[in-house]
Amino acid sequence: MKIGRSLNYSGLGTIEFLVNPEKEDFRFLEGNARLQVEHTVTEEILNLDLVSSQIKISQGKTLKQLKLDQENIPKPSGFAIQSRVNMETIDSQGNAKPTGGTFNKFDLPSGPGVRVDTYGYSGYETNPLFDSLIAKVITYSPTDTYSKGL
Repeated sequence: MKIGRSLNYSGLGTIEFLVNPEKEDFRFLEGNARLQVEHTVTEEILNLDLVSSQIKISQGKTLKQLKLDQENIPKPSGFAIQSRVNMETIDSQGNAKPTGGTFNKFDLPSGPGVRVDTYGYSGYETNPLFDSLIAKVITYSPTDTYSKGL
């Protein structure tokens, strides 16, 4: 919060640190003035919609009005993993490269604790000139066994 205040920053962003819990030491890595692709993990363990919150902030709402100030931030609950589904090929050097094609069939996982963010569908034709990310599969479990999320 101090970093955001010192910059007079308004909106969602990400500040990353490298943490050594044994030494109670942390080092600043980077800051991003945007919502990162991994935000879905935070949404799942805090039961928040960060995209909706960002829109409300852009319309003038404050963190306090949204009950997202330090006194009201929800406590993390459970565990979440995000997996990315990309449409890529691997070249002879082992490098991943975006590829194009048409989805003949596009079946998504589903069930308790499973969330899929995608724009893909059967018949969708991809373009290798754009981002190869097709879907994000986010699984949530109230326990670290993931028996209910996978």
